[in-house]
Amino acid sequence: MNNKPQIILPSTPLLEVDENKEYLTRRREKSKQIMREKRAMESDEQRDKRKSRNALNMHRKRASETPDEKLNQ
Repeated sequence: MNNKPQIILPSTPLLEVDENKEYLTRRREKSKQIMREKRAMESDEQRDKRKSRNALNMHRKRASETPDEKLNQ
């Protein structure tokens, strides 16, 4: 048994990994841009409805958490 660290080569070439990260970043940015445009076009009523729905979901999520989960945040 030797204690030399093993060199594990990645199964996919690093160039492919970088390209994949770039692709995901571009896709994420495009999704954010689309959401910004959607929100810019929504009415005040739609915005209020979305925000209250989000607030209700957060309230439900917090209510369902156990005390241990709350400590870990």
